[in-house]
Amino acid sequence: MASAGLSGTLSSEIGNLSHLRTLLLQNNQLSGSIPTKIGKLSELQTLDLSSNQFVGEIPSSLGLLSQLSYLWLGKNNLSGQISNLTGTCHLIISMVPLQKFWQKVTVSSLIVLDFLPRYATAKF
Repeated sequence: MASAGLSGTLSSEIGNLSHLRTLLLQNNQLSGSIPTKIGKLSELQTLDLSSNQFVGEIPSSLGLLSQLSYLWLGKNNLSGQISNLTGTCHLIISMVPLQKFWQKVTVSSLIVLDFLPRYATAKF
């Protein structure tokens, strides 16, 4: 349902879709927090929630997604840590303060960390 003009919040019932492998909700007007029950999607491989109006903490339950290969969270108003991702993951980040972000990432098998160039300005 990418770019479908969706609005409202993402229901915690999303956690009941236990066999879901791909969740593409980018470029909508979804708001509120990302439900912690998203961590129950044990078969999820691709998650794109970018370009919405999500706010609050990044749920630590994302670390439970051992099959996750692609994660996009950019262009929201999220804070907190992305930690304990145990799978091999392509992590796509844009429009975040990199100085703060870099200290908060814990991924055991990171393949690609892509800071979209037009938004990335930081000193390492």
